[in-house]
Amino acid sequence: MAEKTPLKWKFETGDSVFSSPTLVDGVVYFGSWDNHLYAIDSKTGKEKWKFEAGDWVDSSPVVSEGVVYFGSNDSHLYALDTKTGEEKWKFETGDNVYSGPAVADGVIYFGSNDNHLYALDTKTGKEKWKFETGGDVTSSPTLVDGVVYFGCSDNHLYAVDAKTGKEQWKFETADAISSSPAVVDGVVYFGSEDSHLYALDTKTGKEKWKFMTGGKVTSSPAVVDGVVYFGSGDKHLYAVDIKTGKEKWKFKTADDVRSSPVVSEGVVYFGSWDNHLYALDSKTGQENWKFETEDFVESSPAVIDGVVYFGSGDNHLYAVDIEVASALGKEEINRQEEADKHGITVEKHVKVLSGDITLEEAIELQKEEEAEKEALAEAQEKADKHGITEEDIRTKYISGDITLEEAIELQKEEEQKRKEAEDAGYKVTLETISRCTIIEKAAGTVDISEIVNAISSGESIEDKWYDYNDIRHVYGTTDIADTVNFSDSEIQDKWDEDGYLDISADADADDFDIDNLEKGDYKYLLGSPTFILTAESYEKGKWNTYSIDIDGEFDPGLIKPCYEGGLICGYEYDGMEMDSNQDMESTTSHTDISIYLITKDGIELADFDEIRNNMTEKDLDSENGDDIRKYLKDAYGVE
Repeated sequence: MAEKTPLKWKFETGDSVFSSPTLVDGVVYFGSWDNHLYAIDSKTGKEKWKFEAGDWVDSSPVVSEGVVYFGSNDSHLYALDTKTGEEKWKFETGDNVYSGPAVADGVIYFGSNDNHLYALDTKTGKEKWKFETGGDVTSSPTLVDGVVYFGCSDNHLYAVDAKTGKEQWKFETADAISSSPAVVDGVVYFGSEDSHLYALDTKTGKEKWKFMTGGKVTSSPAVVDGVVYFGSGDKHLYAVDIKTGKEKWKFKTADDVRSSPVVSEGVVYFGSWDNHLYALDSKTGQENWKFETEDFVESSPAVIDGVVYFGSGDNHLYAVDIEVASALGKEEINRQEEADKHGITVEKHVKVLSGDITLEEAIELQKEEEAEKEALAEAQEKADKHGITEEDIRTKYISGDITLEEAIELQKEEEQKRKEAEDAGYKVTLETISRCTIIEKAAGTVDISEIVNAISSGESIEDKWYDYNDIRHVYGTTDIADTVNFSDSEIQDKWDEDGYLDISADADADDFDIDNLEKGDYKYLLGSPTFILTAESYEKGKWNTYSIDIDGEFDPGLIKPCYEGGLICGYEYDGMEMDSNQDMESTTSHTDISIYLITKDGIELADFDEIRNNMTEKDLDSENGDDIRKYLKDAYGVE
């Protein structure tokens, strides 16, 4: 059985369809960025004819007395025969014609980007008058009671006498006006790119009220039953009371709403740049249904005889059956309500709504997941109760790889090993410096919290970078073993080949006899002769190093970025510029802390994650020198 679909037909053009369709006598007229105006049979979606202009056709056509009028990016307004598509006349302006025309009493009115509004004779295409503004006129004019209202990129809404072309008044906003005005009961409503919808008195041009949104208002308003509906660049469609200017409701989409809404039989239809056409209840703003295309929907819909027609950036004009779409929308809403009722998670919720799984299957999967969560929580509670703290043992127990009894026994063995180590006289040395997080927020693709979290946990962020003044900063795991400065090359070589890092700032390298360490010989010392900033480059294998000699204990708070033109160009420590390799491209402020246990048997790397966790449990800061000293004294007997 074929899947039920609301799509009656779709017609493909050669480029995006911004133009809003006009339907007259069973024919849909619309323009495309492929330079054509099309005439399509509304029932079948078959082409009747097409006319090629010299450039894009953004303008929405108007039909009057057997003639279709439209503008083109080739600077012309065209008049074509609706039956044949043959040109009757064309009128040349000084720039692009995006504005849709308005026709009344044998005169056609339209705007041009040459800063003029024109009035032409519909029969001959001869100019009757033109009105000069201070900017592009992309707003489509509205003619009511002998007055033409239109907006302009010079930030003004104009009221011009339709017969003479003389200005009656103008109203200034704070940004361009491309929204086309709606006039109802002596009030003109329009949007501005200053994020407001305005209501003005048609006689005086005085403001009655204005309503602020969070984005540019290029959508043209629709006024029905005391409510004005319009879209905004803040991703919402708004419903506002025309008397008070107060919001009745708003509906959020996933992208800008530039399409102008149409209201029919209690439903508001409009498009969004999130690729959907929406149908909402005009009273409540609740979604009835939505239809997805493959690109943005800026074209304003036309609704006639139970079908909604609209264009998309995916190069198509669509015809959608409203009854079928409404029925499918109700089914989806019912599935959503049932899923909500049973507490289905978002992931399964989506599968239910899309029909991939049944509600019953989702409920069963939900129960299984909840049971797994309860079992996990119970295992963690038992591990805490029995003091299973060794990470590897704890993980194996919680995942079910070993029994509780086995975990308890392994924990005892680890504790015995630790006691023996302490009895053997472990001493601890603190390597280099504690990690620091000198992070500057960027305008690129990396979220600041993601960077901070990754650095504080020591985890790598793969392929994440942002640009500062042509310097590419990459965050990843770092290994500073190859870049640490040593005071004695022989010592350096020995430590490098064994995989060890720096010695203490206050220690003399000559005092270290690595091959003959005696129990209790050395105490840990804070500090490092060199502070290192290093990172893996986006181009593998390249490194960059910032370094400086430090006297005394290292203080991460003294590290500051250096700026040039508001962008990072380097780093300084305590007001002193840090040396760097200018030939390298990548930097990051990330160094690791390493703790080594020194015993009579040699040197081994301690588990810093375990030490850090233990310090946290004792309310000690693993990046604070005093806290580190306290912990090492308590845990290892270091003086």
